[in-house]
Amino acid sequence: MDWYRKMNSVITHSHARDDFWQVNLFCGYRFWHRQAQAQLGLLNLNDQGYHSNPLNLYPELSRRRTLAANFQFTFYSICAHT
Repeated sequence: MDWYRKMNSVITHSHARDDFWQVNLFCGYRFWHRQAQAQLGLLNLNDQGYHSNPLNLYPELSRRRTLAANFQFTFYSICAHT
């Protein structure tokens, strides 16, 4: 659970300060010897929208409930020394 608060003194309209909570839920599994892992997540579980303007060029948080999936492989190289 994350709480975000943003204040921008340049903006003069009614949404100059925004406070909101965002709940994210993740579940995952690591395979044998940690060679791979799978993860599913539900972002913005409480489906709370917000009206803040971005202050930087980074991607915004999800404004609606979003499903996220992640799968990672780890490759090991075995070197034989003579």
